[in-house]
Amino acid sequence: MKQSYKEILGYMAPSSYLSLADNKFAAFLVYLLQDLPLTANKITFFSFFLVLIAMPILFINFKILFILFLFFSYTCDNMDGIWARLKKQTSEFGKFLDPFMDKVKDFIIDLSFFIFYYNNLTEHISSSKLILLFISFYFICKGLFYITRDCESLENPIIPEKRTIGLLRYGEAEKFFIIFPARVFSFAFFVFYAIGYCFIYLIGIFVNLYKIFSKERKYRCL
Repeated sequence: MKQSYKEILGYMAPSSYLSLADNKFAAFLVYLLQDLPLTANKITFFSFFLVLIAMPILFINFKILFILFLFFSYTCDNMDGIWARLKKQTSEFGKFLDPFMDKVKDFIIDLSFFIFYYNNLTEHISSSKLILLFISFYFICKGLFYITRDCESLENPIIPEKRTIGLLRYGEAEKFFIIFPARVFSFAFFVFYAIGYCFIYLIGIFVNLYKIFSKERKYRCL
């Protein structure tokens, strides 16, 4: 039975007001496409495919088109959750796949920015080895942060249906609609972001490790 747009809105799980706005757009797309033989996992993979297409678009300097592909990729991220709840397609594999693909996309997008701005970096840093060392350090910190964060959150997972909406909250919506576009058009902001997030990841690693080892419980990832 086809559901109305208003009914589909009830399957949203936004985390911020910016996320809420895109969730409403994603819900409208789900309303239009609900009769198609799609699955939530297919939508997740399509979101990943959009990011793969966006990479070469950035390298040929079509910045606006690159941003649009990222916007639609994020919208598909919202669509897959709405679709899964609407069609009762939630599964353990889907719960693993969605956040895993989000992390992979995050790494790919960051890598594309480093490649895009590599010539700019060489203009300010003469040693290519030093640049590659920083890029490696950045991704190592990022990976360790994700690992420790996931370990710490195993006992207290966020239930999408019970997530509260925050006005000043930094999440995927803010990255895709504010941070990524800013990094596309500003080399200075890209450098500030990369250096700043190295410190944030390092602090996050130590905080997460403290939370893990200060509690008397076993974690599956240890």
